[in-house]
Amino acid sequence: MGSLLSAKCFHEHANQLVTFLCLPQDEAEWLSRIRGCKGLQELCMIKQHLFKQTHVSPGREYIRSALHKILLLWESAKLSRQNDEGWYQLNLYGPLFEDVFLQEKKYDTKRTECASTAFEAYDELLSLSSPSTPLPSKHQKHKVDFALRDINCGLDVMIGEDKPSRTTHKAISDTITKNKRVRVAALNVLQRKLPFKTLISEFDEYTAFWHGTDLTICGTRRIRGIDIHYEAARVCLSRVAGDFKGLVKLMIIILSIKRQSIKVYKQLEAINHAIFDLSLEHPSLHMLSSSSKDNHLSSMTKNDKQAYMEDAIYNANINFKKGFLVPSKLHDIIINPCDIKTKVAYVEPKIDLVEEKSGAFTVKVELPGIEKKRH
Repeated sequence: MGSLLSAKCFHEHANQLVTFLCLPQDEAEWLSRIRGCKGLQELCMIKQHLFKQTHVSPGREYIRSALHKILLLWESAKLSRQNDEGWYQLNLYGPLFEDVFLQEKKYDTKRTECASTAFEAYDELLSLSSPSTPLPSKHQKHKVDFALRDINCGLDVMIGEDKPSRTTHKAISDTITKNKRVRVAALNVLQRKLPFKTLISEFDEYTAFWHGTDLTICGTRRIRGIDIHYEAARVCLSRVAGDFKGLVKLMIIILSIKRQSIKVYKQLEAINHAIFDLSLEHPSLHMLSSSSKDNHLSSMTKNDKQAYMEDAIYNANINFKKGFLVPSKLHDIIINPCDIKTKVAYVEPKIDLVEEKSGAFTVKVELPGIEKKRH
């Protein structure tokens, strides 16, 4: 493979690629109860109990609101008919997907044919870094169906696309390719903002794709200059009442994608704090890009600075994981709620690495902590 990413290097990062689920104990316990329901009557009782509670966490607020909406949709039987994209956006994608971000004060949601900021931001960064160098042809502006946007910097944290059930294979394929391009562009923006290009391997960019009642979350990570595209999660919501396991899986994925998307910018904040701390400790320090040739101006070596940045991201990741169940514990509570002490056999992530013509790799990773191996 020459200078391309080696299989050994890829598998060193494989465990990082599949750690997608983020769920605290209280949310996991309530989702376990929903999953174990025997019928709609029991599900309604859980909903009533949830709405009697006060001062609930944002995650539990989302669970009870989403549960209320899906019960209305199931009872009306409107999910069983053929609906257009606008109906899905108003009645399904909005309440079950977008509303999970409402309590995030630093982020805003944009809807229906809004322009993605990824390409525009990248062109702007190129022009600022090399004002005398002519820019390549402008990227075509991408209109997206959903964007989660950082209010302070104006950049999209995540984008999403919607398609109704009756969609051609070409349209679906084009949407997948479009989402992939947006993730790559977003990584380009992130990489230009980092003090060292190699730090980009700690970041993932995600996109969401709704196809009728199917939701797919895809991610991209850049390792040694190679973009690895992978499927982080996939779920199909049943159009009729009864599949409570699918409903719980959908809620877990949506709660997780909210936290994972925001995690990217938490990591950037950690790097910025580290740069500020270094500037106080070393007044002569110039936090320059790794591509700069003027590192002799710094009172620290390039390796020292990079190690400091890596420690900052590592600590940010540790802080991010605090309060969340480890995948094995999450698996026990959600999959085996009756006897959480019983040892469960886990399905090892199946990783298929396929090289594309562009030199990038596509990898499909099985969702961890959801599927159970049958004895």
